[in-house]
Amino acid sequence: MSVPRRIVALALSLLAVASSGAAAADTERVIGRKTTSGGFADAAVSGSIAKPVLVRIRVTSTPAQFVQVTWKLRCTKGESAATRQGQFRAGTPVTRRPLFPMAAPDRCRLSATAQLEQQGALVITLLGR
Repeated sequence: MSVPRRIVALALSLLAVASSGAAAADTERVIGRKTTSGGFADAAVSGSIAKPVLVRIRVTSTPAQFVQVTWKLRCTKGESAATRQGQFRAGTPVTRRPLFPMAAPDRCRLSATAQLEQQGALVITLLGR
């Protein structure tokens, strides 16, 4: 009777290891980050990622307030390149997901600038996976 329990325990262990590896592959990583503070604090940051599935811009501030964000996403695939850009105004914290300018890019570079509307501390983070 102890052999089947060992097999079940081994199977569950292997399943846990396999699922944790899949979860790790799906996690986002920081591709760029900038912190600053002051009156109308502003920050610019950029980062690159190979074979991206998604990219996101996250802006936080202390105290929470409105922020103006401008972004540009340039991607390449083989010999082709395409760019998409935009801007938004939102209250912090805010996270936005720019859309890729092409399907299944080989590499992308995301650049973003954020500026607070008042005095405060600003953190702009670029994420990707």
